Amino acid sequence: MGSSESIAIQMNFNRSSCFYFAGEQISGNISFQNDRDRLKLEEIFVERVGELAYRTQDTRSSTDSNGNLTTEYYTDYHHIPLLTIRVPLVRPSDGQDKLILSYGTYTCPFEFNLPVNFPPSSCPNSEAYPHIKYYTRLVLNRPWYKKNVAQTYLLTIFPHMNLFHMSHAQETFSFANQNRKQLHLQGYLLCGGILPG
Repeated sequence: MGSSESIAIQMNFNRSSCFYFAGEQISGNISFQNDRDRLKLEEIFVERVGELAYRTQDTRSSTDSNGNLTTEYYTDYHHIPLLTIRVPLVRPSDGQDKLILSYGTYTCPFEFNLPVNFPPSSCPNSEAYPHIKYYTRLVLNRPWYKKNVAQTYLLTIFPHMNLFHMSHAQETFSFANQNRKQLHLQGYLLCGGILPG
């Protein structure tokens, strides 16, 4: 973007933690502040992106004309998209090829469902390799000769688990304790009844 234009983008999710279970619905609002008199866009869309990343290491050896052996070490980083789903939010009206937005603040709701069979995110969502990472990207798609404006938000996805179908989660253990004032505490807890989130 040039120094004469500014577009501030904000995406607010229905949860502050951005932690979701596979199969859940993600919703919220986007808002952006346009500081230009006229902003031309082709569309506004949200992308759900899942990515598998890993690295490989390779060595390459070569011998120069004097017979000296040189070995070079290379690390290649691979990013394979598992999923890219584009959800259009705002498109031009019929018969128009561009959206033309004047100065001001714009808001738009969004919602989409996560697939039930998502593999979980690597925890934490770091740049360690290998990893699985999910994110939502909001894009203000501009004409081909201008750079798109985009904002990316990391999501943590965990598989949906039903504790009632896990036999080891239904086992209980008992405990009892007594303090100095002769207060007795007795209880039963499910062994595997704690889920992240």
